[in-house]
Amino acid sequence: MSELFAFYGTLMSGLPPRANRPDLAAHVELVGPCLIPGMLYDVGPYPALALDDGVVTGELWRTRSPEAVAVLDAWEGYEAEVEGVSPYLRRRLRLLEPELDAWAYVWGRPVDGLVPIPDGDWRRHVQAAGAADA
Repeated sequence: MSELFAFYGTLMSGLPPRANRPDLAAHVELVGPCLIPGMLYDVGPYPALALDDGVVTGELWRTRSPEAVAVLDAWEGYEAEVEGVSPYLRRRLRLLEPELDAWAYVWGRPVDGLVPIPDGDWRRHVQAAGAADA
């Protein structure tokens, strides 16, 4: 059975892949854009989604292999058996658009000291940072 995932950071299409990122082509397929409830924070090379007031721009993806969830969990450092050590927690969220439930990786640590991304758009944030570095 396929699952829906909302990606809001480095796994979105069209972004440069981070080192050691798994090849997801055999595991997930793009469904389309989505809006996720929450607040986005900059953690350096990747973002963190906190369950807070706000709207985050993302992409909805559908799994296409039985291994997809395990591959995604490993990439996000999520260990269901010992959630306390996981930087991200896999949670089913009700998306704002489209209005349906999807899995998302939510930041499992305090956001104190992290830089907020007020518009909730990681892609725009990365592009603006790249332009500032040029």
